[in-house]
Amino acid sequence: MDTTEKYIKMCEKAGEIQKNHHWQAGDWHMLGGSNNRGNPRILGGSLYTIIQNSFYNWERESIWLPRQDQLQEMVGITPKTFTGFIKKAVTLPTTPDSFEQLWLHLVMSEEYGKVWDEEKGEWNPTPD
Repeated sequence: MDTTEKYIKMCEKAGEIQKNHHWQAGDWHMLGGSNNRGNPRILGGSLYTIIQNSFYNWERESIWLPRQDQLQEMVGITPKTFTGFIKKAVTLPTTPDSFEQLWLHLVMSEEYGKVWDEEKGEWNPTPD
């Protein structure tokens, strides 16, 4: 599981996937986002119990760090989709450092028409 600062930032800036996520046990998250110096952690036990015992709005304060299998589910991966993306991956403006980063690129490209801008640290519309 990628828990690097780069992946956390990419996930934090991917607002489209953050707002559509429904928390469940087994999810990785970073409390406070990329500005937090803490460690990413995995959500275990009952989500209800965790939220009830919090002194803040836990869901709003956490950045979801999708696992590779969760990212693959988002695009309904097929051999054709995967093959097409691998061809696209060669032309990405930035080089993914992990499979999670690669799949996040695929989700953002295929579902939202965006690519990661390494210099600005944000997702931008895919250039035509």
